Order: sequence, then structure tokens, then C-alpha cells
Amino acid sequence: MVNDYGKAVLEQYDLEVKGIKKGRGCLICETDSGLKILQEYRGSRSHLELEQHILLEIRKNSDLFVDCYVRSREGVLYTVHPGQTIYVLKDWMEGSECSRSNPKELTAAMEELARLHLLLRTIEIPQSLISKSNALPTISEEFEKHLREMKRVRRYLREKKKKNEFEQLMERTSDRAIEQAEESIRKLNRSPCTQQYKKALEQKWICHGTFHYHNILFSADKTMIIHFEKCGIQMQLIDLYLFMRKVMEKNNWDLHLGEKMLEAYSKRNPLSREDIQILAILFSYPEKYWKQMNFYFGRKKSWIPRHSLEKLQKAARQQEQNRAFVLFGLAPE
Repeated sequence: MVNDYGKAVLEQYDLEVKGIKKGRGCLICETDSGLKILQEYRGSRSHLELEQHILLEIRKNSDLFVDCYVRSREGVLYTVHPGQTIYVLKDWMEGSECSRSNPKELTAAMEELARLHLLLRTIEIPQSLISKSNALPTISEEFEKHLREMKRVRRYLREKKKKNEFEQLMERTSDRAIEQAEESIRKLNRSPCTQQYKKALEQKWICHGTFHYHNILFSADKTMIIHFEKCGIQMQLIDLYLFMRKVMEKNNWDLHLGEKMLEAYSKRNPLSREDIQILAILFSYPEKYWKQMNFYFGRKKSWIPRHSLEKLQKAARQQEQNRAFVLFGLAPE
């Protein structure tokens, strides 16, 4: 891997490489300018300058460590290998990924997210970096797209003659999931969500875009937030929703854990009653169930792995646990 592309790509940067080791799909490089990471880049090249501006502003105005890009000798934020693969070099630090089940680390991540959101509201974006693509789609648009996909799978299953165990379970449970999705969208469209999205556009509030526990690293004295590739102008509440939904799914919608995470975020960036109302609606959407339907429809259907059946069973089972969290964990005071 190193011999194939690493040295050739690194030669395009003005730094001395002292050592290279393999990471997960990347190369971790010890250099005279500190630790760097070299990885393939699949995002939009036009988005890189906006992302770099945001990362440098975060670094300048806080003690958060973020994975800023390193410019090549030609002054660009990416390099192209002869095979036309695009690579980026980024600042890095050694650290452990945020645990998905450790309440102390999860609440610490929530405090850092709240701090990040407040900082991102103060960053001014130069007009030269602003484009229509900087505004992320509304959550209603995403939910409606997923709903259409669920209905398409249901139609397919109803027309299918012979069904395996996975397909039988999906057909039995899909009506309830689709009803929940439709109800969530109706409530969302009547909620303050649209006004909050418009405010985010007007104020140019920036959202991380993929704030998951995989993208938070802890060292002895620093916190690192990585992978801003999907950052853009959006309701910042979406970051909180994405993080908490994934964690809550992994912890069977533990009511106490959910409350601790919300409290940790609110301690630094208080949530309004409107925020809680919107979060309750977002959490009520059967996202996990949609993922299983979408995964099924996009793969070969002649053989379904056993773990896919187990995931679908869990997604169907968690709909009631989810409902309990929405009713009790997010009930207005």
C-alpha cells in the first residue's frame, strides 16, 4: 500500500516524512510538521475550500483539534495520483474513538458538540465560498425520500409470490413503520422545523453533517472532531439528532442515557421547548427500519444473511422502545 502510492503522493507536499504506518483505509504519517493522515478523498473538490475555511476558524478560535487539510507544493488541498485517484493530507492526533456505551464519554461528546455549535454560529463565510450546494437539504425532504423508498419495497413484497423469513417479517411489519413515517412527516411539517431551517439559512449557521461517535476522538488532554466533509448550512439540531439516534439505537433507547446526553448538551447550549418538540418528532421517525428495507432492496434477494434478519427484528422491536423515549424522555415539562 505504501509503495503503491504513499511515497509518490507525499512527495507532492513540502514536509519531511519520518515514518509511515497503515491505518484503517489510510496512511498515518509522522512528519517534521507533526502527525498527518493520508487518505483517499471521494467528496466534492469544490467543497474543500469551504471546509478548510471552517476548520481553520475552529482551530483559531478554540482548543478543539480538527483535521485541517495540508496544501500541496502547488497550493491545492488535494493531490491526484496517476491512476486519477484523489488524495488529501490532513492534520491528525492519536486518540481513542468515543465509546458508544460509556455515559461519561457520550456526555463529554455532547458538551463538545454544544460548544462547537456555538462557535460555528460565529464563523463568517466569504462570499466567494458560498454556493447553493452549501445549504443541506431539509430533514423533511430526506424523510419523504425514505418514505417513498419504503413504499416501493412494500409494493415489491406484496407482488412477490415466494417469500423467505426475512421478507415475511418485513411484509408483516412494514405497514406500521410506514404509518409512523407518515405521521412523523405530518407533525414535522406543522412544527417550528421549517422556521428553524429558514433561520439557519439566513444566519448561515453551520452544521457538521455527520456527527457520529466514530468522528470524535479523545486523547489524554484533547478532543478531536473529524470528517467535516458533509458540513454545510443547516439546522444544527440535526447534528444532535444524528448523534443521539445512533447511540440510542445501540443502547436500546435507554431513557436515562438519553436524558443525560440532552442535559450535557443543554448545559452549554440550552435547548428550547421548540427544539425538544422537533427532536421528539425526528426520533419518532423509523429510520433504523428504513435502513433495513433500503439495504434489502439494494442487494441480491436470493440469499439474505442471518444477521440481516436479526437487524430487522431488532429494528421492529425498537420501535416501541423508541416510542417510550419520545413519550417520556422528551415530554415537555
